[in-house]
Amino acid sequence: CPVDPDTVAAELADAALPVRVALGIVRPGLDGFRRSTRAAARAKVLALSAAAGTPAVVAFTRVAPVALLVEEPRELADFVFDTLGELAVDDRRRELLRETLRVFLATNRSYAATADQLMVHRNTVHYRVQRAVDHYHLDLDANAFDLHFALTICRWHGSKVLRRE
Repeated sequence: CPVDPDTVAAELADAALPVRVALGIVRPGLDGFRRSTRAAARAKVLALSAAAGTPAVVAFTRVAPVALLVEEPRELADFVFDTLGELAVDDRRRELLRETLRVFLATNRSYAATADQLMVHRNTVHYRVQRAVDHYHLDLDANAFDLHFALTICRWHGSKVLRRE
């Protein structure tokens, strides 16, 4: 029976427990148990190496592509910079643009859904997306997958994959 990470997070929040949980994937048999344990360990390593604001519950199923690459930080940093260019510089202003753009792409380019998730006005989302696209010369149509992946890497790895100004 799969474990729902949102339910676990809600239970932890309700109990006010100061813990974090890494979840693997439920697989049958002894080999499945080993694979699940490895997946949970990868999720744990990612959560421990992540930037501030990581969720209390990290499920491997939700972070697998980034968790599988956690052992290659230099290559991740190169990929992020090659994909995002100067948007991959570590400062607060660009962080807001990166996170807005990440959520925007994750919500199928919905300004309203992005605004709801980020708890900002829809016009703020529109301004930030346009700023990222225009100022950093990003093409959302040409390489949306790479952009979303690079932005997700930034969310989890933060300054470890970003350039200094």
